[in-house]
Amino acid sequence: MRPTFIDEVVKRVEACEDEVVKLCSRLVQFPTFNPPGITTDCVKFIEEYFERWGIRSKIYQNKEGKLNICGEVPGEKPGKILYLMHLDVVPEGDRRLWTYDPYGGVIADGKVYGRGACDMKGSCAAAMVAAKILSQLDPEKHCSAEFWFTCDEEVGSDEHGAGWLARTGRFKADVCLEGDCFMFPGRPAIDIGMKGGMGTVRKTFGKAAHGSQPHMGDNAIDKLIRVLAYAKRLEEYPLEIVDEMKPVYEACIKYYDEQETLTEEQKAGFKRIWRHPTVSLNLIKGGVKTNVVPDSAEAYLDIRICPGSNLQPIKEQLLKLIAESQVKDVEVKISGPTGGYYEPPNSKPVKQLIKTVELATGITPTLKVETGGNDAIYIKKYGLNIPCLGFGAGDEGLLHLTNEYVSIENLVICAKVYTVFPLVYAK
Repeated sequence: MRPTFIDEVVKRVEACEDEVVKLCSRLVQFPTFNPPGITTDCVKFIEEYFERWGIRSKIYQNKEGKLNICGEVPGEKPGKILYLMHLDVVPEGDRRLWTYDPYGGVIADGKVYGRGACDMKGSCAAAMVAAKILSQLDPEKHCSAEFWFTCDEEVGSDEHGAGWLARTGRFKADVCLEGDCFMFPGRPAIDIGMKGGMGTVRKTFGKAAHGSQPHMGDNAIDKLIRVLAYAKRLEEYPLEIVDEMKPVYEACIKYYDEQETLTEEQKAGFKRIWRHPTVSLNLIKGGVKTNVVPDSAEAYLDIRICPGSNLQPIKEQLLKLIAESQVKDVEVKISGPTGGYYEPPNSKPVKQLIKTVELATGITPTLKVETGGNDAIYIKKYGLNIPCLGFGAGDEGLLHLTNEYVSIENLVICAKVYTVFPLVYAK
């Protein structure tokens, strides 16, 4: 049973359901697709919202059109929480494939539809409502909070967004709550880390010839295909995981395995990705003309690795597999590997966020790890010594998809957690 004061706060959030839904819808209507990722109008809208509710805010800008904004809610309990949201979204793609206007913010069937609704304007709307409610509470009841809404997460924010803000010392807090975290409807989950990776470029060289006489040349694409087939076997390599993260990865497997909307093939995939590296062929190019044997070909492999893994053997295994292909004239460039990061599952911030979710929703959240990347990595990159956790409104599996949406159920859950966390957190 939750304390009376927190129960009253949760009820205030529930009473704001219509507001958080309409805010999400309005945010979606700002076409902040990146590139170019112009956030000016969206930031001005947030600034006006904060001003309306007496919340002090400040805009940070390192390039015209690339605006970031921070709203501050001071509290008298020790500690400060940094809420980290981003406003840019990926392009919508072919509009003919969308049921609704991708920038219409249509509200239908218990969902808000549109590009960025899931990633991550739903979390942004929840954060705005949380800031409003917190600003109206007795400051003795909560710690301080900064609500950041930034640009360029989708293209790399080191120059103008969160990376720039982290590098220039703007982020100062005791814990960061990143909104790029996704959950199945009604099944809260906390990200305690993020996967690392190993970007790999492979280039093969051959000899050009006329396409009617392939035996006179040396086909670089054929050679590349063989190399890639061997490199793909890295997915069979078992990761060496530190003991404290093993229960987290088993919980991840269970979380996805119990989701009825996933196919058996998708569930099997989620079982693999917590125990092995993932290898995705994302870019490939080769050839100059339809009747010319290609003399060069190139591919990019996106390799992701669970944090807490022993990295060096993974790189060694990849190079070993390439050698086993016995393809000559191969050039390999590897960036990384990087280990991502994780916060210890039994650390104080993790336990406090678990307690927050339980008090706000009555549900014990699953601890998991973000498979992709988000702006929290810059806090780690620049050594700010701020624990980074993830909790967001986004529906798992919908980010960047056509007909993207966020469920209203998740919006309300997220707003509850964002509002209650400063009441629970203790430095």
